[in-house]
Amino acid sequence: MSIGQPMPESWDPVVNAWSNTTKAEQLKAFIREERSKYEVFPEQKKVFRALQLTPPGKVKVIIIGQDPYHTPEVADGLAFSSGKRGYVPPSLKIIFEEICKEFEHVPIAEIRNADLTSWAEQGVLLINTSLTVRKGQANSHKNKGWESLLETILEVLSKDFRPKVYMLWGAEAQKHEKLINQYTRDPLMTLILKAPHPASEIYKPNGKTFRNSNHFIQCNKWLQQKGLPGINWLSAISG
Repeated sequence: MSIGQPMPESWDPVVNAWSNTTKAEQLKAFIREERSKYEVFPEQKKVFRALQLTPPGKVKVIIIGQDPYHTPEVADGLAFSSGKRGYVPPSLKIIFEEICKEFEHVPIAEIRNADLTSWAEQGVLLINTSLTVRKGQANSHKNKGWESLLETILEVLSKDFRPKVYMLWGAEAQKHEKLINQYTRDPLMTLILKAPHPASEIYKPNGKTFRNSNHFIQCNKWLQQKGLPGINWLSAISG
């Protein structure tokens, strides 16, 4: 299987190059001001955690979220994930329920783990469109410059010949499908799975549903067809 040019060993060169752009400089100035006036999540050392845990050459699956959780102690730098023990965000609970159904796993009576680090370590890039947010204000850092970093990341990944599965949940994530297709060099090495956002089950329960999407089992079957191991999705639930 041809894999084209070697991928960088870490995201550092990509992030460093992006950091020198005008959009990045404006974003950094904005965030400095935000942190001086308000609480901003996640804490600074966790902002790039998704990229630190899942380097470019290891990425097999990309899940795109919107922005970090905007309540204290919840955001941990990974989309949909939370390191807060004893609390599972509503959207993630729905994701877990879907995984349990797909893999015929009987969940424990009360799932208390919301940390998706085990997914990231297996090659699932859990990246938000915006990597920061102001306390109590969802989407407060939207359209401030983070989007340009995500576009750069998707360009790097799409140009690589290794198999990639993109899980695009909701309209915001699905906006990136055009960019992915634009840069993809080998469509046979790319699988795009689309569904409503898991939160639609909460806010629009009678509309199109995330449930029964079967994305997780589809992803694993496709990766295995390409000669790669699937993701142990249950690892986060039973961990």
